[in-house]
Amino acid sequence: MANRGSKRALAVLFVVGIAVIVMLSMLTAADMNVARLADQPRVDVVLDLPYGSGSGSVGATKVGEPDTSAPPYCPEMFQMTSDGTLWVLDTVNSRVLAFKDGKQSAEISTLELKKRPSLFGVTRDAVWIKKAANLKEKGPVFSLLRYDRISLAWETVKLELPGGAQLDPLRIMPLGAQETALLITGMQYPADIPGSAVNASIVLDQKGNVVAVQQDGTSIPAADASVWRFRATDTTLPAELPFVLDKYNSQSEKWETVAQGALPRRAELSRLREKALTLPVGMDEQGRAVVILFEGKPLSQRFIRIAPSGAVANAVTLEELGYDSAPLGKYFAASHYQVLPDGSVLAQYANPERYRIIRIYF
Repeated sequence: MANRGSKRALAVLFVVGIAVIVMLSMLTAADMNVARLADQPRVDVVLDLPYGSGSGSVGATKVGEPDTSAPPYCPEMFQMTSDGTLWVLDTVNSRVLAFKDGKQSAEISTLELKKRPSLFGVTRDAVWIKKAANLKEKGPVFSLLRYDRISLAWETVKLELPGGAQLDPLRIMPLGAQETALLITGMQYPADIPGSAVNASIVLDQKGNVVAVQQDGTSIPAADASVWRFRATDTTLPAELPFVLDKYNSQSEKWETVAQGALPRRAELSRLREKALTLPVGMDEQGRAVVILFEGKPLSQRFIRIAPSGAVANAVTLEELGYDSAPLGKYFAASHYQVLPDGSVLAQYANPERYRIIRIYF
């Protein structure tokens, strides 16, 4: 009887084991399908809004005007934070909007913008705005508006660069996956050389203190909080665009070349302009840089991913991804981009009817 019971128990365990194996294989297959979907080259719409001043809309000018040959003036800056929240600087309505899963989740009012273009960034504890009204403040001091996300209050932070240099900010970006620092890039005017200008960047901590200054390069942030720069070394070659990737050494305070390579140019487009234009956007968590190469109409922008070795890993246009521009109409305006940790890119597009942020997987 005991032997018969042992056999029955073994049979039950065998059946249970087979069931567990089947379930695990199903879960593995599901995980693989999810991974395949995440890696599949495509364009997803993550935010699609009408123009207006109420909840769930963003402000814009030129809406309803007969001349639609140019895109409307609408939000020019956005940022997705690590928790998946999309922050949009609604300059026309003098407010900052937050969206989660396509729905508005917060609104921060500010009467300081006065419907002027502004620079914008979000860190873990604060929202930062650089007004364009006084983009070139006299002397070595310029100021930022800082909204404390804990005390829910605005304050003005004045920044003074070492050596009396003056910086005209062009981009504001969070630095590092933890979003605890801010990277501001722009044109620096040294105090000791009147009339001269160089590309430069500064790094701020959460309170607005200057903790680093980098010169001679348009910097891009990395997920590990390091700072890099992309340099095109010859923009006139018809078939390729040679480049260098440098990393900033905070100890020596110098740039160090890490990789070199060349971006392929499209022959049919390279003839349209003497020089190619590039916009380095950022780096993902694997250390791959994303650069946009401009060689034609907006949809012919090429999104290019560069491996840490300098090799071109991916290059694609929205047209090649099959993105249908018809819902937005004829006129596009892409004014801001962001590289996410997984290597996908957020891009902002607008026309006289809609405001849209898309996510590009490639």
